[in-house]
This record gives sequence, structure tokens and C-alpha cells, in this order.
Amino acid sequence: MAKHTLPNLGLTGGYPDGADEWGPEVNASLLKVSTLLQGSVIGRIAAVPANPAQGDAYVLTAAPNAQAVAVYDEAAWTYYQPGEGWFLYDRGTDNYISYDGAVWKDFVASGGGTTPDPGNGGGGGTGRKAYRYWRIAMPSGVGQFYAYTLSELQWRAVKGGPSIATGGTPIGTPVSEGNLGQAYDGDNSTSPTWIFGSNQRVAPQEYYLGYDFAKEVVIEEFFIKARAGTDGSSRQIPFAGRVEASSDGIIWQTVWLYAFAEPDAGVSAPQFVVSRPPSEGGGSGGGGGGATSGGDLVNGWRMSSDGYLEQWGEAVNNQDVVFTKPFTEGVSSWFYSQTTIGDLGAAFYAGYPIGLTKTGFKMRGIYTDGNNYVTGGGEKHRWRAFGK
Repeated sequence: MAKHTLPNLGLTGGYPDGADEWGPEVNASLLKVSTLLQGSVIGRIAAVPANPAQGDAYVLTAAPNAQAVAVYDEAAWTYYQPGEGWFLYDRGTDNYISYDGAVWKDFVASGGGTTPDPGNGGGGGTGRKAYRYWRIAMPSGVGQFYAYTLSELQWRAVKGGPSIATGGTPIGTPVSEGNLGQAYDGDNSTSPTWIFGSNQRVAPQEYYLGYDFAKEVVIEEFFIKARAGTDGSSRQIPFAGRVEASSDGIIWQTVWLYAFAEPDAGVSAPQFVVSRPPSEGGGSGGGGGGATSGGDLVNGWRMSSDGYLEQWGEAVNNQDVVFTKPFTEGVSSWFYSQTTIGDLGAAFYAGYPIGLTKTGFKMRGIYTDGNNYVTGGGEKHRWRAFGK
């Protein structure tokens, strides 16, 4: 028998009797077996963490090692590209996940339509998974304003019930004006504000506002109120985004997507209630409860079980863009773009779609040089669209 690569996991075996120098290959094979046999990962994240512990393992969702299983051993990361049918346990979501040849997805048992964790709202589950940390994720640039503001946010364990955001700690992206606690103080005159600047030439970031409940809770809906004013302030509310949850405040799972009608600029302090659907998607890389997703962090999409669709990507100025997943009802309420590269020697003024339809649009960026507006050329923008 000659040394050769074994099937499935790609281990090395077949060493002839008395063979020398087999130690490194056998050690590598043992590490692979230890990682993948009855395997589990901490969660699904874009890149490996900066300060891992011995034995930490993750599924990666972004290039250059997208979909790989990464394990930290002896102060070094090892990456395993999966094969179709691989099966792991995701401790971050308490779900089994399987690789379908393209992406990792939450496992759904054939025939029954249920997941190993009925608390995630999938299939025939009757419960919900509880998390300590909850937040709304707000993509930068939603709406035509340079900032997010809101006057009040309530988290509710029962639909129509009182806020349970008491006794804990407000969390989120540091604000540019005010403080995070103003969202929970019951005072409509105070408003935490995030200013992102329409002339940024950086990759769009997301902004977060949430609550550390200091114990695990289940959220069924949130109440949000825009700040007072008839000067357009109401449209600075995040009227499209995601609700995310976490057990440790580090690894976050998407619980559901939301979008509601863009507020009337002339109405002061409108308020909205956003309820959790009967079943919803899981975190990055797949969906529980019938949700689906595809692509990566640069160009991708995800759809919740109740039909909300979120898509994002990069586009060159004046370029036609075709949505990966056509919208059936249309882009609801919002769409945004922001310069990522390119410099005309002028400040970025606005980005918006031309000829926006259910299937695509043309990217258009406008710049301002003093009092003159300049239409861009080959600059690249990032965009995001919500709808059904």
C-alpha cells in the first residue's frame, strides 16, 4: 500500500510499514478529525477574531476564506474548505448547520419541516430562543439625510405589552449627539443622534441601538418613535433594518428583517410598532424557519420567511444594476448608496438610483464643487435595498 489521500475528509493514510517522516501528516489528520468529527463551531462570523483561545472554531462568511471551517490550534489558524453534505453544530444559534455545496444553512429535517431547536421559530416550534442582548441594525444612509435620530425605543416581550427595557444597560454604536440612554428615558424631547456624513469616502458601516437586559429574554416586537418636528426630522428614523440578538454581545444573529412606510416629513413624532413574524430567519450564512440567503458581505441578499427581501452590492457610477432576486412588490421605502472609491476633487453630495424597478436600477452619484453639482463618472458606490 502506498501513501495516498483518503476519501471525504482528505486525510492522509496508507503509509507502508516502516515509513519515516509521517508525523506532520498524521498530526494534521488528527487535528482535522478532532475538529470535524462530531464537530461544533462557536458561530458564523466574517473573519477570525483577534484574540482566540486554543481550540476555537468558526465558520467564516467572508473572503478570502468564505465558508471555510477555521480552527485555532497551537497559536495558528487552520482552514478547511467544506464539502457538500458536511454537518456541524453551531453553538451560537443552538442549531445544526449543513453545507449545500455553496453556503452553510441551518439544518431542516426532511419531511417534518422542523429544526433541532424549535425555539428559533422554525417549522413546528412553539417557543422562541431567549437572548440577553437585542438591537436594531441600521445601515448607513437610509433615507436622504445625513443622520439617524429617534426619540424613544421600547422592547416588548408581549405584543402590545409594556417595555421591558428596564434595569439593564443601553448598548449600541456611540452617538454623535446625546447618549444612548435617551432612547429609553420616556422623554420625547431627547434624541440620540448618529451622524455619518454624506461626503464619506469609506465603506458604509452599520449603526446599532439595543439593550443589555442582564438576563435572557424573548422579544416579540419593538416600538419606535421619531423625534418631534415638521422639518423632515421624522424621516431620520431607521424605517428599514434588522433585529439582531446575541447571547454574549459578540456573535449576533439576525432574528428578523423589518421595513415600514417612510414617514411623512410634515408629521411630528410619528410612532410605529414592528412585530416579530411567526417564523423568521437565523443568522449569517443561512436562515431558520424558512428564511434564505445568498452571496457574501459585498454582494448578497437575504429574505425572511414573511417575504421581506434585503439586497446589497457594489456598482460603478452610471452603471446598470440587475437585482439578484427581483422584488415581487417593489423596493419599499428605501434604498441608499455611498461613495467607496474615486475622487473628483469634489465632495460627495448624494447617491441614488435612476429608473428603479422591481428588477434593477442605474447607479447615479452627484458631487458638489463649491456651488456647482458634478455628475460622477467611474466612481464605485455601495447600495442596499429593502422591500418585498
